[in-house]
Amino acid sequence: MNKLIMMNKIFLIYPVCFVLLCCSDSSRQVEKEYIKNLEEKNKILEQEIADLKQKTKTVKPIKVSNTKGDKYFKLGSTKNQVLKVMGNPDKFIDLGFTQTMYFNGNTVEFRDGKVIGYKNYDGSLKVKLID
Repeated sequence: MNKLIMMNKIFLIYPVCFVLLCCSDSSRQVEKEYIKNLEEKNKILEQEIADLKQKTKTVKPIKVSNTKGDKYFKLGSTKNQVLKVMGNPDKFIDLGFTQTMYFNGNTVEFRDGKVIGYKNYDGSLKVKLID
């Protein structure tokens, strides 16, 4: 009787071990595929970042002198007029159809080289609504 019980236990243990081994191999395979997929996505994202960095235009500071005595810019002013009044921006973003200059957190937006809007959060932009 003991031999029969022992044989039954062995016959139950082998299939369970086999299933566990098979499952662990398939889960390892799934993990490997998941990691490979993540690595491929990471390479794609790194390439996109590199492309964006390459497309980013570096703005060289320019020296402007306020020869006309311009104290303010307004809607419709050119980029050069804004630069004469405000000096060099902290940042410049060119999206192609619009450009934005940043001055201490305030923004001046351009389209076709002319001011189309601004955000003067702290009041430091030298902008006038009317002449």
